[in-house]
Amino acid sequence: MAVKAGDFLLVNFTLKVKESGETVDTTYDAVAKDTHLHREDSIYGPRFIILGEGWLPKGLEDSLVGADVGKQ
Repeated sequence: MAVKAGDFLLVNFTLKVKESGETVDTTYDAVAKDTHLHREDSIYGPRFIILGEGWLPKGLEDSLVGADVGKQ
């Protein structure tokens, strides 16, 4: 089933700058540690979002529209 705007999702992601490949955000603890983004006061794991509500950067949300549930 493809996701659409307004759907409730739990998503894991690693967000990188396209030009440099620099990791700027992640929901994965190990990635955060490897890229020196780790914060002791952060909780890592799937993030709840409502697709299209602007809870994630626009490009990331746009890439999720039409994606199949459970796929990478």
